[in-house]
Amino acid sequence: MNKKIVDWQQLALNLRRHGSLETYSLRLGKSEGYLYDMAREKFNEPSHSVGDALLRMHTALCGEASTHKLYKR
Repeated sequence: MNKKIVDWQQLALNLRRHGSLETYSLRLGKSEGYLYDMAREKFNEPSHSVGDALLRMHTALCGEASTHKLYKR
């Protein structure tokens, strides 16, 4: 099974162009600094449920083409 790897740092940086990372972190039920830490690569990847929510949020704000570019092979 080929697992797709997401560039979570770029996802956070892209979200920052559309609003406050603090606000988006809180919408996810996380601490205010959660997405800042992601942007600084302070952790490898989010939990499955948070990752799914982040990908949906990114698609809604940045578009499907931009979200597709986040996937590494």
